Amino acid sequence: WEDLLYGLLAEACEIRPEETDRIKAAFHEIKENHFLNAAGLLKELLGTGFTKAVVRQIDFKRELKPRKEIEETDNIIDAIFENCGRPEKRELVPSINHRMITQLPFRAIITTNYDTLLEQASPDEKKIGLIFTRSSPFLPKRVVESKWFLLKAHGSVDTHEDIILSRDDYQEALFGGPLHQVLDALFKTNEKFWIGYGHNDPTLDYLVDECKERLHLNGGFAVAKGTNYVLQRRFETASIQPSWLDDYSQISDYLRKLAEATDSPLIFEITLKREWTGERDAI
Repeated sequence: WEDLLYGLLAEACEIRPEETDRIKAAFHEIKENHFLNAAGLLKELLGTGFTKAVVRQIDFKRELKPRKEIEETDNIIDAIFENCGRPEKRELVPSINHRMITQLPFRAIITTNYDTLLEQASPDEKKIGLIFTRSSPFLPKRVVESKWFLLKAHGSVDTHEDIILSRDDYQEALFGGPLHQVLDALFKTNEKFWIGYGHNDPTLDYLVDECKERLHLNGGFAVAKGTNYVLQRRFETASIQPSWLDDYSQISDYLRKLAEATDSPLIFEITLKREWTGERDAI
């Protein structure tokens, strides 16, 4: 959240330097961890280019060092940042965890990430016609069919118009479209398994709480780092049964054991590279 918002803030400084008051207000909201408020201000500043700007933050990395306090200077970007580097293309490659998750026998996968790492990691037979965002017209039908699919709940770099980031976006997604009904149906009829999720999303957390209060359904299961006391409290209130790890590097071992327990073979493509040393190696 923080890095993404600072990247958007840097763009706002460059594109709308005359909007010093709103830029400074967004800076203070980020500093106070009021991320939804900051996103709303940045959405106003960047206008129709907001979602494309979000995509650029995913596709490009930029060395940014925000100041502790705003400096008094005529250049707004210098006032906000000690250092503001040039954007450089990211090389995003699926990890072994991405590849294992897409091969485990889940009913569906729901991700709030904008990148396409899960799509890249999915086996070929799962890539065609099985990846949806919240505006996909065939999404409700897919839930009824009880077939596997991948849902990009907050949009994707490939469909930037569906990106959710500001408070207004969350309200529209929750109350103004099919996403609420789709997630509600999945949550009510399937056990939930949370991997690497922070449980601070207004859409998903609202539905978890709604299912618990109205239908007395538990929040499912989770894999999380044991030292996160905020998560511990959230798991208790949402009736989520966690498996605590000492470090996130242990998730790979956990997923392997889960694959063994569910009798799910894991298949990986391996590319071997070796240095060409002469004609004899070709024989």
